[in-house]
Amino acid sequence: MATVAHGRERDAALAAGRALRNAGLGVGALIATVCLAGGTTALRALAAATGLAYLAAAALAWSVHLHARPAAAEAQEAGDVPAPRMPALLAANVVYVFCLNVPEIALPLVLVTQLHASPVWSAAIFVANTVLVVTLQLPVTLLLSR
Repeated sequence: MATVAHGRERDAALAAGRALRNAGLGVGALIATVCLAGGTTALRALAAATGLAYLAAAALAWSVHLHARPAAAEAQEAGDVPAPRMPALLAANVVYVFCLNVPEIALPLVLVTQLHASPVWSAAIFVANTVLVVTLQLPVTLLLSR
């Protein structure tokens, strides 16, 4: 993304890409819920469609040809010091990712196994979380960038 867009355009492109990815996750959760209700045949069809989608995505990714110089080489030519490694930030990110798993994995697991709720609630929670992320991500990002 850094070779295609710069500055605020890069931020907007990254936010739009994340919003699109999250929307796809939500649609996938809805489709999986329908397939669960459809039984074994529907799940097999979903698995076949997912495999074909992965092959199509691989072909699309393979078709992109972008040539760019490494950022470190450009920084050294300009006299800039390359960015330092950030192990503390990476370690903090691991904790953050575990926190993100609570609404998507732990809460549905507790609902189904401990509270004996219908598995549909798991999909509903995932879809609701995804809708919130998709609808709020870009406006919050733009608001915080000002």
